[in-house]
Amino acid sequence: MHVLVAFFGFTLLAFGSANPILKHDEDADLTVPELIAKYGYPVEEHHVITEDGYILTLHRIPHGKNSNKNLNKIAFLQHGNKLSRNHTSLNPDKDSEFWQFSWHQIGITDLPTMIDYVLDVTNHTNLYYIGHSQGTTSYYVMTSMRPEYNDKIKAQFSLAPIAYMNHMTSPLMHIMAFWSGPLDLLFKLIGINEFLPSNEFIAMVGDVICGDDDITQLLCTNALFAICGFSPSEMNATILPALMGHTPAGASVMQMIHYAQEINSGAFRQYDFVLGNWQHYHSLVPPRYDLSKITAPVYLFYSHNDWLSAERDVIRLCEGIGSACAGKFLVSDNGFNHLDYMFGIHAPEYVYNRVISLMAKH
Repeated sequence: MHVLVAFFGFTLLAFGSANPILKHDEDADLTVPELIAKYGYPVEEHHVITEDGYILTLHRIPHGKNSNKNLNKIAFLQHGNKLSRNHTSLNPDKDSEFWQFSWHQIGITDLPTMIDYVLDVTNHTNLYYIGHSQGTTSYYVMTSMRPEYNDKIKAQFSLAPIAYMNHMTSPLMHIMAFWSGPLDLLFKLIGINEFLPSNEFIAMVGDVICGDDDITQLLCTNALFAICGFSPSEMNATILPALMGHTPAGASVMQMIHYAQEINSGAFRQYDFVLGNWQHYHSLVPPRYDLSKITAPVYLFYSHNDWLSAERDVIRLCEGIGSACAGKFLVSDNGFNHLDYMFGIHAPEYVYNRVISLMAKH
């Protein structure tokens, strides 16, 4: 199903550098393949259809800039993106049915579909999985609900991992989690089906997260940063036009509500349909994901200034995964936040280089 994009090809990690790849105003208008090609990398675009009709877009970098040789290693990168906003029969602009999914469906349907496709195209039996944020959540869903996929993962690298959420600090997520007003008003504020927050909703937390400088004010108009926060010391202002042109990517309202439910319940479990739980699960409460089913090695990267992935929740996640939790790494910079894993000036130094070195162990 659903609204996401994946990248595969080991050399994608070559994008890591002290100067982020997106640098110029014109980058905001470029597609992902155009951006990749502009900076000298080969690129392919692939499409795969899930069993329930969602058309997913994947991008592949098959090799590095200066070689046409495949390195014989596959890295699958996962978060979310609007580039898979497509379906064989449903119109996302008109059909509410298109949006009836959360990250649960991404984990049990989308990821297996994409991983099988990647392995088939590359003629491999397993791959490295690098997930950021929701890309980690959906991975834990997949490997706990469909444990046979553990055998297809050499090692998994969780950047800003999210499973348990009751210690997260994002003010925007807390507003959603503790909303006590009518649900129809909440849906109006954040979008009926697609998560596209209104200006009124963003303004609710403006005084908490917005400063007076131009960069801060600009970022506070963007729902992604209003949810995740930002660290000025890690933000390269020259990438802002391109960044604002490509984020936020959109999501289903059910995805956001599912996360809000995690905050309230303190559990990592399936979507709470409340009065509909008995129909869906034959239980009054949603079933929990069995993290003990995860057997492929998992490496957790977390930071103290992350508004969504709190240290106590990451430690609890590691304990739940058990022996498959191969290591957890605290970023040394106390200002490093949830989005710095993607956009931070020092992300290669703090995160990417270690990920690459850990790959060599598997």
